Amino acid sequence: MRSVTLPVPNPTQSYWQTPPDPELADCRTTPDLPAEADTVIIGSGITGAAVAWYLLQDTAPVPVSDGTAPGTEHLATGPKIVMLEARQACSGATGRNGGHTKAPSYLTFPHHAQTTISEAIKIALLEHTNIQSVHAFAAEYNIPCEAAQIPTVDVHYTSPETWAQTVKDIQSLKTALPPEHPAAKYEILGREDVMREYLVVDQAVWGDRVQGGVRYPAGRINAYRFTLGVLRECLKRGLNLQTNSPVIKLEKLSVPSPNCASSSTGWAIHTPRGVILTRRVVLATNGYTAAISGPPQSLFQGRVVPVRGQITAQRPGSKLPFRGCLPTTYSFIYGPSGFEYMITRPCSVPEHESGFDKPESASCAGEGEIIIGGGLIRGSADGMTGASEIDTTDDGVLSPGITTYLYDTPARYFGPDHWGQDHCLGRVKAEWTGIMGFTADGFPYVGEVPDYQGLWAYEREAGERV
Repeated sequence: MRSVTLPVPNPTQSYWQTPPDPELADCRTTPDLPAEADTVIIGSGITGAAVAWYLLQDTAPVPVSDGTAPGTEHLATGPKIVMLEARQACSGATGRNGGHTKAPSYLTFPHHAQTTISEAIKIALLEHTNIQSVHAFAAEYNIPCEAAQIPTVDVHYTSPETWAQTVKDIQSLKTALPPEHPAAKYEILGREDVMREYLVVDQAVWGDRVQGGVRYPAGRINAYRFTLGVLRECLKRGLNLQTNSPVIKLEKLSVPSPNCASSSTGWAIHTPRGVILTRRVVLATNGYTAAISGPPQSLFQGRVVPVRGQITAQRPGSKLPFRGCLPTTYSFIYGPSGFEYMITRPCSVPEHESGFDKPESASCAGEGEIIIGGGLIRGSADGMTGASEIDTTDDGVLSPGITTYLYDTPARYFGPDHWGQDHCLGRVKAEWTGIMGFTADGFPYVGEVPDYQGLWAYEREAGERV
């Protein structure tokens, strides 16, 4: 097992961060790190942003008057919340993902139910509720992040036996949930129906055949823009955001209580820019958690394992309907654990203003472009386990095998009759990697760490559960 490292300084360029946000990417609310804070959040992705938002709920927003230092109006009056980010704001997994808001709870429900049925139900309901909350927040605060609640379809390239078990699992989930609950709206599609309605071809994954599909409510979102929108609301309420400030060590301190009869736990947070003292630390660091010297390293090394994911942005083929702006999102599921996930970006220009023979066509501006990621199993060095992408924190490189696999993936699933010709500017517009965090049992670490007063962890939290 390799030692987990801090985020590399030269990551691949994420499609979503091209270009990085000019105001927040390198934001430092104050020129220097504060000497102390009530709470320090480590990580500026969707988890860290959500924690900051809820900690600042009782603080009224103040209009930002100085774009170079947003949030300074509240620093003297509200709770002292500091957020530390190793690189640019939201430059980790949240700013590098596939743009889905979906919860395929039917796939994980049987595993969760091995604990208890009630816990499995809680997780399924939580996943559904939080997807709704993300879209509601984006609408309420007018965050320009292409948020849209649209259907998704999971196309299953599996054996008849595996598909039969999947259908059984869906029925089990529906039975466990309250009648007609939105979290149980899974529609099973037959093999011919899914191929005809969703334009996918048979034997698209190394000869595996389509067995059927599952359709259910989901959505898409630019998670980078959404999370920056949350951070902007937090800055209005007094969040002190400090980017390019990696945490290298957490040190547990004994802090005397006011009556001197006992003591409580405090924390010294060490960075290359100085030390911050606080009574509460929130780890929103996901796959990087064990890189921080001190309790995070000793507690989470081998327990939160970093895994590198890879994604491409591709221009749509000439025969895809709606100029590539498909009205649904996709996942393609195969083998024991293989999958790809896909969204398309929305169209916003009249059709006559775009064309595959013009460099200035709609897809050059982003409309209709396909965001597809995965390939961890099929594209890995051994073609079976994805071992080459496990236990690494280097998102500064691409995996050549996955690059080759993902290049052909959309055209392979849709086939020549539905894909057509490649765009005149080429198929792939961008490709990048990002680091996720996984636990051995698939369950997240959430809450205050036992025996470490004031140390809170939110690890292996999939975005739909934040």
